[in-house]
Amino acid sequence: MNTRKFLVSNNIIRTGEKTLECFCSICPNMSVYNNKKPSETVKNLWQKYNNTKACTNSMNGKILELIIAIILYNSDIMPFYTNAKVHFVPGINYDILLFSKDNFPIVLSIKTSLRERWKQADLEALALNNVYRKAQTYLLTLEEHEASVRLDNKDEWLGLEDIIYCYSDKFDNFINKLKEHKYITPEKIELIDAQARVSK
Repeated sequence: MNTRKFLVSNNIIRTGEKTLECFCSICPNMSVYNNKKPSETVKNLWQKYNNTKACTNSMNGKILELIIAIILYNSDIMPFYTNAKVHFVPGINYDILLFSKDNFPIVLSIKTSLRERWKQADLEALALNNVYRKAQTYLLTLEEHEASVRLDNKDEWLGLEDIIYCYSDKFDNFINKLKEHKYITPEKIELIDAQARVSK
């Protein structure tokens, strides 16, 4: 499938954005990655991105999100939402969100590097868990060492299910695990439910 058509027609990114042009230059046809392991897709596209002078560091996070998006699509893990807002969780946009048929959201929080950003992801996960008790948030990263350090200190995080290095077999297993769920478009939530509505 033509990458540009997929990204634009699904409103994942708008026409004219520099990040779109950059990503399409390294991945014009996403179908090429249909039969590759997810970890290989990330590694291949990220290396291409790093070798493209037209791309800038300010694009890093968005480029990784686009890579994960095409992996989900190629793996038939759909529907999924990007830059998603959730009712009753104000002020947070989740990078990628899936909604399980079993009535809980699965969030992919995508960070090229962690540093202190894992704390933000953990707080966002806690906020989601306050609304959906069964919600699951996974932190995906390209920093192997930082991921290892955080995994060695699991007592420091409360909301995250796991932290996953995207070049690893663990990431491949994670994508396979996501395939086991069925996903839906959740019903719209009525913010007010009352016996009567009175107004002038």
